[in-house]
Amino acid sequence: MEITTRQIAENLRLRVEEVLKLYDSGVVHIYSCTTDNGKNMLKCVRELNKSQHMALDSETELSYEDMFNNEEEKHDEYIANDETAQVDQEVDEMLEAVESIFLHGNESCIATLKCAAHTINLVVKDVINGEEKIVKFCRKTEYKPFFDLAKVPLPKIDVETRWGSMYEMVACLYAQSTFYKDLGCKFDELRLTEDDWDYVIEFSCAFEPVYGLTKNLQSDDLILGDVYKFVKMCQLKLKQVPPGNRFSEKIVHALTTRATVMMDNNAFRAALLFDQRWCFIDSPYVTTDDKLAAIEHILKVSNILTTFNTSPSDEQQPGTSNQDSKNPTEDDLEALLEEECQQASTYMLSPSQVDLKLRLLDLANTKSRLPVNTDIVKYWESRRYEDPQLYALSTIALSASATQVSVERCFSAIKLLLEQHRLRMSPQMLNDLMTIRFSRDLLPAAINKFQKTV
Repeated sequence: MEITTRQIAENLRLRVEEVLKLYDSGVVHIYSCTTDNGKNMLKCVRELNKSQHMALDSETELSYEDMFNNEEEKHDEYIANDETAQVDQEVDEMLEAVESIFLHGNESCIATLKCAAHTINLVVKDVINGEEKIVKFCRKTEYKPFFDLAKVPLPKIDVETRWGSMYEMVACLYAQSTFYKDLGCKFDELRLTEDDWDYVIEFSCAFEPVYGLTKNLQSDDLILGDVYKFVKMCQLKLKQVPPGNRFSEKIVHALTTRATVMMDNNAFRAALLFDQRWCFIDSPYVTTDDKLAAIEHILKVSNILTTFNTSPSDEQQPGTSNQDSKNPTEDDLEALLEEECQQASTYMLSPSQVDLKLRLLDLANTKSRLPVNTDIVKYWESRRYEDPQLYALSTIALSASATQVSVERCFSAIKLLLEQHRLRMSPQMLNDLMTIRFSRDLLPAAINKFQKTV
């Protein structure tokens, strides 16, 4: 969706809500927003929180009005039958329900997450800001024959908007140090002193773990627990850097500071709560205060879920799905069974908030830690029918986007699709092409569904 107005918070909020409407969704379905800490985006998230709060209040008022009307009808019916005892019972239940609304009010819970990849890029800037310049690289035309003769690639250029490009530039020098030293002997403007080469060596050694962290954070389907894992791996590698390195201590300090701020977020805490690689009894990684904050956050999410979850009567009942009646296969049967089990777990009566809180406390104090290489998404998938409610909440907590990498890739893809000779392409066509490009894994299922409907 093209934005032609000023990118202020209010305009961005309106655009976000317009996009949600395109997918029959609304602001109440937003769980978290991942940003690069731009002031307009931070304010936009605050405005979305206000919108969500108003929407939830509206839903609560409607629910209360329906409940009151139902109770009033029942009251008249019971009075007509002189069943005063049942009237008292119904009134008591209504008062309990109203009390529950006030005690567990539907607060908005949109969390603002800092993009992990952008945060690590800021770590690099924290360290190299104010340091001496690396070198002037030799990409002039007159030096190109020397690179061709030695079959050495031209040095990479540091690009402000590309993560890790500073390391790639310096590592290129370090990898071909012999060639550049020989070239420096022939041309004074390309000569590096011994101090310059010490700088290159120390820089390459210290920033290699950070560069690896940056690459890991660009993975697809990255969850917040994996971000924590990659940060811990980077810290471990930094401890192995030879002592005396001018960068290592600064990197450790900057990484620790930035990571602490990034993780000081209820959505991050909630993701770790459902990740038993880090959250268990006496865990040194998730404090007791963090666990309690995560539990309260998840309880808010659970309250919000109850405001827009559809009832079984609004959905297609199990056993009435539109299956292909011609030669059903075992795959069709498996799909039907999966649908029935999923709907059955969805329609189960939700335990009380007290019971949910107790189970979340048990989860936070799991006795054993899972191995660090555990796929936590598959782990919760295996517990899908063991505890459907916790599984549903885990899918929300673990779905929080850790980075903006997918958005950055979309920007790059648009430049390839919307070329100079294709500027008259309609917005709908551009949207369809982008959807296909970045949802290729969904194409087989979409094609199979389409074939069953024709």
